[in-house]
Amino acid sequence: ANLGNNGFYDEKGRGAVYAAIAGGLTENAGFYRADATLDIIFLTDEEDASGQNPSLSVFETWLTSTKTFEGDLRAHAVVGTSNSICSLSIVEGEQYIGYRDLTGGELIDICDPSWVAPLENIFHARSNGARVQLAQAPSAIVQVILEGPPEVVLGPSDVRLDGSTVWFDQGVSPQPGETVRVIYTP
Repeated sequence: ANLGNNGFYDEKGRGAVYAAIAGGLTENAGFYRADATLDIIFLTDEEDASGQNPSLSVFETWLTSTKTFEGDLRAHAVVGTSNSICSLSIVEGEQYIGYRDLTGGELIDICDPSWVAPLENIFHARSNGARVQLAQAPSAIVQVILEGPPEVVLGPSDVRLDGSTVWFDQGVSPQPGETVRVIYTP
């Protein structure tokens, strides 16, 4: 990609993301990893003009089925909103907001001068995702206990199992120094 604003005038975020990740471009070989979370950040002052490449329904299906676990793929939208605070001629990014709604991503008004905090939140939500490596891959998680204080008992819906790795949802990660006890079926 070339830096600057001399490129094609139509924003085609949906098409670019789909081509880069699902389109089999040799330049991107190895970028997509099935075992990693994926955050897509759309940054634009106009609506998506990708047309039928891919169609909206194909892209939405891909967004919601690419990852095995809910929340592993999030689309974030830094776009014009219906409540945009700037006086520039910004077009509301309705389709980008729709992608965000489908995946639980963040919505940031492109005219908001304080992007730093919301973008840091996206980064920290992923980078602080705690995990515990087990000695063997269990067939099922029965219970996870964070030995506080206070002691917190988590069920299978609060964590996800990926081979022998237990991943914690964002709101239930153990604190530094906290003991984690995992009860599972071998």
